Amino acid sequence: MCNLYAGITPNTILYNTALSALAKAGQVVKAQTLFSLIECPDSVTYETMIACYGLAGMPREAESMLKEMIENGFKPRDYALCGLVAGWSMFGSVNKALN
Repeated sequence: MCNLYAGITPNTILYNTALSALAKAGQVVKAQTLFSLIECPDSVTYETMIACYGLAGMPREAESMLKEMIENGFKPRDYALCGLVAGWSMFGSVNKALN
């Protein structure tokens, strides 16, 4: 991916920043689209998407992203787990949030 915008070549850090902004704005579909364009997502990319789904009350999608993250060799940190807790809490399932 070598699209230039204002002379800047996007990299994982720029993508992660954009994903975070989209997540905080509740723009899940746009975040999903951007995620699909990232050639080499890192642990922060995955954690940001997990949080995005969690904040949107989409815990199943957050869990799916967590599974993908682990399958790709990344170890989830607190941010990912907080995203899962938020997702299940917003979904109304306190017991699953506690698990």
